[in-house]
Amino acid sequence: MKGTPTLFLRMGEKQWAEIMFSPTYAKEFSGPEAVTAELKKIAEGLTSTV
Repeated sequence: MKGTPTLFLRMGEKQWAEIMFSPTYAKEFSGPEAVTAELKKIAEGLTSTV
């Protein structure tokens, strides 16, 4: 996997979250699908404070 794995999440009309893993940390996963799955798990746990 090249670059920084990133997920953008719209949390409201004017609020977005950006979730990123360092490329070094991403190497600990078994592949791109596993990285994406982990980013989505994190996103599911986020809540808006606005």
